[in-house]
Formats: sequence, C-alpha cells, structure tokens
Amino acid sequence: AANDALRAIQSLPGVARIPFSFGGLALRGMSPRDTAVYFDGIEVPLVFHFGGLQSFVPSHLIEKMDVQLGGFESRFGRAQGGVVDITSVDPRTDKLRLGGEVSLLHTALYAEGPLRKGSKTGALIGLRRSYLDVLARPFVLPEDPLPSYFDGQVRLSWGDAKKDGHWAPLLLTSWDRVASTDISVNLWFVRAAVKYTRQLATDLVVSVTPWLGTTVISFRGDRDEEEADGSPTRNVVFRRPVYPWGTRIDAVRDEAWGHLRAGVDFQGGYLGVTTVTGFNRDEGEGPE
Repeated sequence: AANDALRAIQSLPGVARIPFSFGGLALRGMSPRDTAVYFDGIEVPLVFHFGGLQSFVPSHLIEKMDVQLGGFESRFGRAQGGVVDITSVDPRTDKLRLGGEVSLLHTALYAEGPLRKGSKTGALIGLRRSYLDVLARPFVLPEDPLPSYFDGQVRLSWGDAKKDGHWAPLLLTSWDRVASTDISVNLWFVRAAVKYTRQLATDLVVSVTPWLGTTVISFRGDRDEEEADGSPTRNVVFRRPVYPWGTRIDAVRDEAWGHLRAGVDFQGGYLGVTTVTGFNRDEGEGPE
C-alpha cells in the first residue's frame, strides 16, 4: 500500500476508486456520492488526493479504520453504498518525537509529544507537500498540467474520560491542485472539531463532537481568443465555496449480550457566493 493504510481499502472486495483526478470511493458499484467517509465522526469530501496516489491523511495519525459495505449502523446516515469510518490516534505524552519522510511523491514532517515537559496534554502535528509538479516541470511543456497536493493535521488530547472527561480537538486541511501556465483546478477543504468523551458509569460512555469547515472548488483558465476590441485575453474564473457544520452526540451502553447505542446528528451548511467571471454573455457562453 506504499506506506499508506487507506490505500489498502482499494484491495477489499466491492471497493473501487474513481479514476482520473478525483479522490472518491465507489462501494458496491454505487456512485461515490453514496459513500460516506468519516474521520472522528466528521464527514470529509474525499479520501485520496488527485490521481489516488496518496490518502488525505498520513497513516501515523490513524488508530483504526472500518469499511462497511452494507448493513452499517444508523448513526452513519446519508449513505447507501457504504461507510469508511476512520479513528485518529491519541498523541503520546511521554516524550517529544520528531520524524519525516522523503519519497518519490512528497516530503513530510511529523512531531508528537507533550506541549511542555511533564504536561499531560499531547499534541500531534503533521505536514506533507508533494513535489511532482516541481520535478516534472522541466521535462514537459509549460501548458501541460501537473498535479500537486498538500495536507496538514493538528491533533490535541487531554483529560480522563472517567473523571472530568477527555477532550480531543482536531484540525484537518487538504489541498489539491492541477495546474499549468494556462489553467488551474483546485479543491481544498478544512475541518475543525472538538470531541468530548465522558464515561458516566462503568457501562455508559457519552461523546459530543461539534465541527465546522469549508470546501472550495475553483478553476482558472486563460481564453485563447482576443476580445472583440482587441484587448488582451481575460481569465476565466469559477469558484464555489461551501461551509458545512454539524454536531454528533453519541451514547453507548454495554450489556452482557452486546451494546445499546443512541445518538443525535445535526448537520447543515451554507453555500457561499459562486463566482463565475470571464465568459462572454453576448456569445452565449455563460454569465460575465
């Protein structure tokens, strides 16, 4: 799996990745829109960066992942094909650890440990940046588009679920870009959340996860033809931002024969102003 735990999902029966520059999953032959991907209870728009070469989150941040192709619990709503449920790892607090990775695809830097010496608050930070666009640019034409990606993660952890509760703030960001001198296609998203977990009894655990974020799709391209008055070529620009938010409340009670689960999931969002410029209205190509 090229040191990428999420890529192992593609080897499971009934799982396929959609081709070209999209990072979705098709489970049981259904549309990727019918597949839900959750990271610590937060729904994210994609699994893989452009081309499917790398997942949006490094493996060292993952504690476990579940792929459910059918019959998944009702807490995973708004899905038909299947669910990918990813759980992040709690940062260790014994000592500071630094690491990195250099591969054919990207360079990565990691840091994990206590916020200060002797602190019980752990932090985990990761950054990755691909450089295929930089290495390949001298060998292709300027107008040939090349992909690139960037992602970052910040995960904190403190508290005891059996006492005052366990807090786990999380910040995720992912940015994908296919660009040349003439065009640029971008997809990036940010998710921020705080998960609070409290064990109210020996057999009852309650968690609350409010989250919010943004997802932006944008396109920029240069028109080949000149304007009617002979003026220079204008840029064609398209930008569509979405601002989703939600809150998940989950309660689990263990019994001798299994467990009971109850919860509430609120989710909404705001569609920002869609920007479309650079088209000629007189020629019927769309709005100005």
